[in-house]
Amino acid sequence: MNDTTGITTAAARFVGITDEAIRFFQQLDRNTNSVSKRVQQLESFSRLAREVELKPSAEDHNDEEHLGLTRQILVYCYKLTSRILSRLEWVDNGGRHTSTQQGLLGVYAELNDREVKDLFEELHREQLCLVAFRNSRLRPLSWASESDSRPLEYSHTFKDREREFLSLLFVTDPREDRAALQSSKGPITQGTCTWITETTTYRSWLSGSGDRRGLHIQGGEGHGKTMLAIYLTEQLEQLATCMSTDTVLYFFCNYGNINANSATAVLRGLIWQLCRLRPKLLHHGLKRTVSVDEGRIVLAINSVETLWQIFTTMIHDPNAGTFTCVVDGLDECDESSIKTLTERFSELLSSENQGRRNFRVLLTSRQPFQQANLPTEFSVICLDSDAHKHIVQDVQRLINHRVSNVALEYGWSQDFQEEMNKSLTKRAGGSFLWATLAVSGLKGQDENAAAKYLNDLAGDVNEIYESSLMAVPLECRQKVRSILTWVALAYYPLSVEELSTLISDEFATPDTAIINMKACLSYCGTLLMIKTEMRRFGSGYETIKTIQLSHGSVRDYLLQPYVLRIATDTDTDPAFFHIIPDNIHEIPASRCLEIMEKGLEVEAKRERCMEYAHVLPYASRFWFRHLRQCPEKLFDETLAKGALTFLMQNHENRRLWFSYLRNGQEDISTIPSTATEHQDTIVGLEEINDSDVVFFEHPKDTTSATQLQALQLASLLGITAIVRKILVSTSLLTCAEFYN
Repeated sequence: MNDTTGITTAAARFVGITDEAIRFFQQLDRNTNSVSKRVQQLESFSRLAREVELKPSAEDHNDEEHLGLTRQILVYCYKLTSRILSRLEWVDNGGRHTSTQQGLLGVYAELNDREVKDLFEELHREQLCLVAFRNSRLRPLSWASESDSRPLEYSHTFKDREREFLSLLFVTDPREDRAALQSSKGPITQGTCTWITETTTYRSWLSGSGDRRGLHIQGGEGHGKTMLAIYLTEQLEQLATCMSTDTVLYFFCNYGNINANSATAVLRGLIWQLCRLRPKLLHHGLKRTVSVDEGRIVLAINSVETLWQIFTTMIHDPNAGTFTCVVDGLDECDESSIKTLTERFSELLSSENQGRRNFRVLLTSRQPFQQANLPTEFSVICLDSDAHKHIVQDVQRLINHRVSNVALEYGWSQDFQEEMNKSLTKRAGGSFLWATLAVSGLKGQDENAAAKYLNDLAGDVNEIYESSLMAVPLECRQKVRSILTWVALAYYPLSVEELSTLISDEFATPDTAIINMKACLSYCGTLLMIKTEMRRFGSGYETIKTIQLSHGSVRDYLLQPYVLRIATDTDTDPAFFHIIPDNIHEIPASRCLEIMEKGLEVEAKRERCMEYAHVLPYASRFWFRHLRQCPEKLFDETLAKGALTFLMQNHENRRLWFSYLRNGQEDISTIPSTATEHQDTIVGLEEINDSDVVFFEHPKDTTSATQLQALQLASLLGITAIVRKILVSTSLLTCAEFYN
């Protein structure tokens, strides 16, 4: 049987059972809304199936794979309709369609049953998919009422306890992240990305008829994975607005942001977004919290498992509906998080999991999983091989669009513009990253200058970065190197003001320091970008502009873990800008300690430390993390002495640090020096935990932070260099006492 015949047969069978169902429902009262709605739905789908029967292929999708997918959907819809009729206890008595046991009256009740409603919703989704696949566009169906569709809007109405839970979870707003990415990377060029929604792999994943509810998009650096993720989240949201029970969740991972580069962060972000979209599910999360410290709530146990249980409990709620989840840039997370999230999603999608039908997930990553370890629940689209042709075409569209804008602005001729398009497309080789960097350098150039620029342009991305750095004036290179070091090593994206203070210029006023900073940033256009981020601010959130690396490849270029700095690395050498992570972390660690020592002391005197107030949150949370990355033997011994003052049990610096962590930017001068266990417990060190959330197995048995010796606290924080320093000092002291 060929594919066309198979589709015709499947369509005819589906038309047959749909018409039987329609005749059955016609025995009921058509004026009843639940009956009328279902009859209209079945009649609409029957007409579509007849169209497919008469014309199996639509537009250009007549290849074997697309025809096979259409047949697969029709067979699946036949099974769904059969299950609906079975649930209504329908029987065919020689053409007379009746229901058994409950009679017709029982049918009305069954139509409002959750299982029957879910089956009709699944039929609705499949019809939407089939229409979209045949017409290459999503649109609401004529029979569906406005109540069946809804915008995916955040809820803003929450009780106090619910708001506290949302604040506890918050790491970032995925919607704001998506908007920020679109702003920093530029809008999606018209005509690009559309190809992916026309692949049978994607369509089979989107349709409930497919066996695999997981999809993994793999690709090398600069091949457009994030822009695809942005495009697909928008397409999926468009589909979800046609349904009353669909929810789309997504998360954009970011290696340079501790709030977006771990399994904990991803799950917190997904749960937070889910609660904002489906507030009736929030109670599942509240059940996992406990009250401590004057009613403040925390999650009960510190583990990804706790967050995962909250997430799965929410999506398995009988009234939850259907969920589609997109996680972009999974490779931006640490290896443990990649493994954890992949395994958890695979378990959720497993055929052994009864609740898997209402959940599908799409992951993107640069590094592909090992083929032997590839989860069977995931289909794969490889941008470097399967979709290379489409990527090259999209890169060409991007180049044509951006070059046309430059040509129009600077008066290029049509012939020169076309010549530039062809040359850039050929050299890009399917790399959006290279194309974007190349075109950005054309701005402000006439035809002669543009031709020379293209002739001199490197074909390798790293060479473009190197060329940009060597164009920095000699007098600015030390400052630029400091900027790049802080941006690359910082645990979350920093604002211009924060960067300016952290880098420190003892000879400049705050205003002139920022002016100098902005001047240096102007030379880093290919390596850095301005991107908005959301942060906690008091009981709410604030949006700030931050300086970030323009692409993950910039970090790969700058960080040189196996390179040893040599005397010949002067500011005239490209190697001058390379960063050796373990050694270089002493610089931010030392600066953070300096800021804490000055800033906390000023605030303790009931004065507002205007110079350091905006960077104290970063310094107090991350000084020990920077120190944790240093080698066991520090180059700067004064750094160890400074760190010990914040670790020693009875030192004032430690009391001020604990108090600041606990009370944020409140007046820490009011905290007594002899804090009680409740005032200065490990609760005050909530930022120590990698997830930045306080967790307790047994809240009443929390250990007092004031009871920790310096060695214990250094060990808890994982500062190997300080642990070694304390042990060496203790050993020497013990030996001296022994011999004395």
